[in-house]
Formats: sequence, structure tokens, C-alpha cells
Amino acid sequence: IGFSIVVVDDWYLRREGSKLGAGAVSTLTYAKNLMKVPMGIFGLAAGVAAYPTLARLAAEKKLVELRTTLVGTLRHLVLLSFAAQAALSAAGQPIAAAIYGRRVLEERDVREIATCLVLVSLGLVAWSAQTVIARGFYALGNTKLPAILGTVVAAAAFPVYWFAGRSGGTHALAAVSLHGDLSTSRCSRGSSRKSSRRSTRRSCAA
Repeated sequence: IGFSIVVVDDWYLRREGSKLGAGAVSTLTYAKNLMKVPMGIFGLAAGVAAYPTLARLAAEKKLVELRTTLVGTLRHLVLLSFAAQAALSAAGQPIAAAIYGRRVLEERDVREIATCLVLVSLGLVAWSAQTVIARGFYALGNTKLPAILGTVVAAAAFPVYWFAGRSGGTHALAAVSLHGDLSTSRCSRGSSRKSSRRSTRRSCAA
């Protein structure tokens, strides 16, 4: 049993946001949902599309090709995610108004959603990349390490969310949401390199 910061982040935002007064949870949820659109289009789609190739290369013990494919997928994903991040940051307010409607939300609420969207979208590259990196672990038959890393980061992040909620409000929580997944992505990337090297050495020894 393990936890993913992708899921736990939503739990933490709702928990701490509920203590900030009316509208805080909705603001954070609306911002995260808008960020998840390009994350799903680019990150999840890239992970699903790359997995069969990664699994085949792992089964054939072509670990150098597997790593090359994984890195190439990540490079394309980073470019697309940066473009989406720039679009969300530049046009956050019109996007929020168009999706959620000015008739439902006040102008102040739309601006608040747009500000939180800018903050959470700064982590779009990491949010998207971790879905692809996880597929690399799965292709190598290592399903435990992503769960362990996710659980450790999720547990370590709780005090940060708690402090942010009490000291900086919705903007601080949106920023912490970014750093939580950056930590997971960095840990996963480093562990993926080590796992790939160990697998390569075992393959060569065999």
C-alpha cells in the first residue's frame, strides 16, 4: 500500500483550504482542475503511449534503448508542458472566466482562481513528467519504489502544507502544491537513473 502526491495533494489542499474560510477550497480546486487539463492531455497520454514500448524493451533486455526512449519522451513532454504552462500563466483569468463563467463567480473570485492557476501551473512540467517516469519503473518490473517514494514525499510534505495554510493562505497552498510534486519528480528521476544502471549491469553480467 502506498500513496501518490498527485492524490494526497488534493487531500491536503482540501483539508487546509477548508480552514481558510468560504471559497478557499473551491478556488484551489478550480485552479488545479484547469491545470490538470494539459497534464492529462500531455502527461498521462505520453505515459500510456510510451509504456508498451518501454515494456517491450525491458523484456528484450534492451535497457540502453529503454533509457533513450524514456529520455526522448520526457524531452518532448517538457517542451509541451512549458508551452501549456506559459499559456495558463498568460491567459489564466480569461480561461477561468470562460470555463467557470462570470455569472457564477464574481470578478474577484476569477482573479483569485487565475492567481492560484499561475502558481500551480509552474509545476505542470513535474506533474506531467512523473507520470512518464513512473511508467519507466513499471516497465522494469519495479512497482514498489514509486509507491515508497510517493508515500515518503506525501508524509514529509504534510507539515509544509499545514504551515502554508496558516501563514500564507490560498496562494501559499497553491505554491506548496507545486513544490510537492517537484520533490516527487526529482526523487523519481534520480531513482530511475539508478534503477536503470543496476538493471543494465545485471543484464551485462548475465
